[in-house]
Amino acid sequence: ARIDQCYGDAYKFSKKYLDRKKIPYDDIIVNALDKASICMNLGIDLFIDDSRTNCEKVSKCGIKTIMFENYFNADETRFIKVKSWNEILNIVKGEEECKKNYLKITN
Repeated sequence: ARIDQCYGDAYKFSKKYLDRKKIPYDDIIVNALDKASICMNLGIDLFIDDSRTNCEKVSKCGIKTIMFENYFNADETRFIKVKSWNEILNIVKGEEECKKNYLKITN
């Protein structure tokens, strides 16, 4: 949900962060507040965010969701939570225990 009003050039800010952390990406989408619709339109199969609302909406679309742990979602238990990009990498690489804990909200 990085938007130009907050970051000046949200695309440049996001690209710099991803490149600095050596996080691979195919595309960078900014100025997008309805993440669920965007994920559906692009055929996204894994969503990572720290927002309870975004994770819930995207998960309801049947998309696997990982929540980055943060102080404002500490009590959230419906999603698999991670503290680092390395944890995400382990999940993506196929750790079976993690894969079976993905949440898909259906109602």
